[in-house]
Amino acid sequence: RSFSQQRSQMADPTWSFRQAERIKLELYIAAKNDRDKEIEKELEALGNQLTQLTQQGNPDATPAELVKQEQQMNALRQQQAQLEQEREIISQAKARLGELQK
Repeated sequence: RSFSQQRSQMADPTWSFRQAERIKLELYIAAKNDRDKEIEKELEALGNQLTQLTQQGNPDATPAELVKQEQQMNALRQQQAQLEQEREIISQAKARLGELQK
């Protein structure tokens, strides 16, 4: 590119905005790359815990025990939802970066 082409691009606010957004997304994704893998492992572990709790159904359980088990399951489901939301944000950032790199 010639210097004049570079200057005209740099003067274009859309180009500047897209460059800044691209750089921010690259940094965010680089920082979250390992987290994405951790989320996958955590979701798997939560799924296993939920399965265990579900299979531990005790017909002789007291109402208090059933409430405690239900609370544990709800807490695990809430953790799952938060992790899935975090993973979705990372996925959206990757998709947007792909659009900006075209």
